[in-house]
This record gives sequence, C-alpha cells and structure tokens, in this order.
Amino acid sequence: MKIALIHPRITYRCEDPSIQIYVNHWYKEIFSRAFNINLLRLGSMTPKEHSVTLVDENYQDIDFDSSYDVIAVTAMTYQAERAYEIAAEFKRRGDCRTIMGGIHASVLPEEAGTKFDSVCIGEVENLWEEYLQDVAAGRPKKFYRGELAALEKETPIDYSLVAPWTQGARKDGFFFFPTMSTRGCPRGCDYCSATYLFNKRYRKKEVDKVISDIRAIKQTAAVLGVSQYQVEFCDDNFIIDRARTKDLLHALIPERVSYTASLDIAASDDPEILELLGESGCKVVSIGLESLDVNILQDLGKWKRSQREKVEKNIRAFFDYGITPAVNFMVGSDGTDWKLFLNIRRFLREFPVVFNILFFTPFPGTPYHRALGDEGRLRSDKSWADYNLFNLVFEPKGLTKEELYEEFFSIRSEYNHMERHLKSQKSLTTKAAHPFPEQESTLIY
Repeated sequence: MKIALIHPRITYRCEDPSIQIYVNHWYKEIFSRAFNINLLRLGSMTPKEHSVTLVDENYQDIDFDSSYDVIAVTAMTYQAERAYEIAAEFKRRGDCRTIMGGIHASVLPEEAGTKFDSVCIGEVENLWEEYLQDVAAGRPKKFYRGELAALEKETPIDYSLVAPWTQGARKDGFFFFPTMSTRGCPRGCDYCSATYLFNKRYRKKEVDKVISDIRAIKQTAAVLGVSQYQVEFCDDNFIIDRARTKDLLHALIPERVSYTASLDIAASDDPEILELLGESGCKVVSIGLESLDVNILQDLGKWKRSQREKVEKNIRAFFDYGITPAVNFMVGSDGTDWKLFLNIRRFLREFPVVFNILFFTPFPGTPYHRALGDEGRLRSDKSWADYNLFNLVFEPKGLTKEELYEEFFSIRSEYNHMERHLKSQKSLTTKAAHPFPEQESTLIY
C-alpha cells in the first residue's frame, strides 16, 4: 500500500494582531529546522512492503493530487482543525483510508472519529501493524486503543527518512535531530494533558539503545552533509530517574554531540548531574518555571509549589556548569496580576536566561479544562486552533483580556531574543567572575 504520514503545518492564530505577527515570525525559523519525531517513528516501524511518504507541512506543501491508500495524520490540539481539513480534502479527491493520532485524538476520540475513518487512542506502537492489516483486508476499525509501549522493544528510528526535508537546504543549514530516552512524567501538573493520558507512568529506554540512536543521527548527518545540528531529546522530563540519567550522561560523553533537553528545576539540586550535563554536550535545558508566584504555583500543582524557594539558586547553578537555561513562564491563570509581570521583568534583568512567555491554556483532557467548563468560563468564540498558548481561551479573573494581551506583548517584544542568547553564552564563559548579583533577589513576594 501507499501510505502518507502527515504532520500539519503550525501557524499561530492569535486574537491580538500584534502577538500573531510576532510569534509567527519568531517560531517559523524553529519549525523549519526540527524534524518531527512522530513521523520518523511511524515511518520506521512501517513494514517494508509498503511505500511510505513523510510530509511535514513546515517543510513542504501537501500534494493532494497524489494517490494514497492510507493517510495518517498526527496533530496537537491547535493543529486539529488543519488535520480535519487534510483528511476531508484527500477523501474528496479519491478513495483512501484516513487515521488520526496524537494527543488531541487520544483525549477526544469521538470528535476525531467524525472527521477520520479511524482514530488511534494512546500510543501507536502496539497497533500500527494491526491497523495496516485491517486496511489491507478491507475492514479497518473506527477506534484503535494502543497500550503503553515497551521502549526496550521500540523499532529504532531510520533517520535516513529526513533526507527529503534537507534537500535544497544550505550545507551549513542547522537542524534538530529528535530522539527520546524516556516517556511520561510522574509530577502530576494539572495543566499537562500528557500526564493524565499516560497515567503518570514513566518509562525508560535502555542506555545502549539511546546511544545507538545517537550514533545513527551522527551517521545520517554525515551522509546528508549536515554539518551543523543538535540532538533534541523529546523526553517529557529528562532527569526523573537520576541514577539512570547519570549512566546515560556518562555514555554520552565520548559521543561528542551537542544536545538540548527538557527537565525540571530540581535537576540542579545534584551537582553531579550538572557536571555530567555539561561534560556530555548539553547546551540548553528547557525548564518550566511557569510562575514566580507561590499562590499560582499552588494552583498549578503541589510539586511546582515545592520548588519555588530554590529557583534563583538553581538557575545560577546551570550557568556555573556551562548550561543555558531556557525558562518558560505562563501568565493568565487566576491570580495573574501586575506584580507577576513586574517579577518576570526583574527576574529577566537579574538572570541572562533565554525565556519564553505563554498564556495558560486549559487543554482538553486536563482537570483545568473540565473545571473551567463546569464553571462556564471557557469562551464559546474560540476553536481548537486558538488553544495554542498565545490566546486567552477562557474568561480571566483580575486583569482584563486587553490588559493581559498588552503586557504579554510588551514583555516578549521589549527583549531581543538573539541578544539574550548571546548574553547568556557570554555568562557561560565568565564562570570565574560570577555574572549574577550577590545581594538578595529584588523579586516582590
């Protein structure tokens, strides 16, 4: 069979025109450099008797005139509407079977089932071959429920599949090659749909298999002539099991790769972890601080609240070991006030971090989405495309929508992100001359 695996384009639709122009300009460069791990994983596990085409709309347009037996689309919530358009257009033009997977389809399978012939609920590894056999037999089911995958049995990613995405790129073009060493996170943050979809289960891939992936990336980059790249660990939380993480970091050191990873602020409680991150090639860590206000953190989850008092100390520690923290803030949840924005500005003046500021968004499948729905606060004029972290999709308390949009845009636009990145890198080279003030923090509590 001819199979198309599709990742819909990411275009941010924002209620505030200034924010829409800004974020689409800022993120376009990132999307055109990161290979989609879901397409690569699915393409790699497809039996060789099938013909597979990977289409990431962030790299190339979809050729709707091409004929396929199966159209498989993976999408986040803010891509769902585009996913539905893709399925409808292929069905309009020819006879094909369509299936949708991803977190949105998993938490809202009935909705997805009105737009697609079949829906993958959960993880695809244990059901993909069954689905293809059902299609070949002419009897695909409406819903397929995938159990949690055993990572030790996972099919290795065939990184040669990225070749079409690099064609036409300059030889000095920079790309992110994805891999994943763990899945899931037990922290239980109430705004994270992945936490509840996977029942807080945390699974680990064997260290030698992770290193095999790293070597496959290095080999593929060499064959394709990609001289500048970083490995992107797509783990929900890279350092939950510290003993296992240390084993992995030791194994990464001789591979001499640069990589990024998402982890929590508690990682820098352990100096050995920090030292190994730096020695093994970690350049940037993405950290969800979410808020500097203890009351807001209490609402977002007890674990986040428990980490607040050591944020400043731990951020300094990352710089001490040559690692750039990329911190993420969320604003707009109940409790957001002018003091919160003032503290974010003061934090950014004190610490040369790379940062991201996003709107609190109650994604479907989370306790927050259910609670706000029960309270009648979810906005009826918003669709799934607006659930993209750059819109207020519910009626806020405290500040008005207009005030929140204005302050949000002001903070994001008044800082030059490239200058901050360079300042951050300079701080890494001045470890002996500590780049931070030694006096107490000026944050307001």
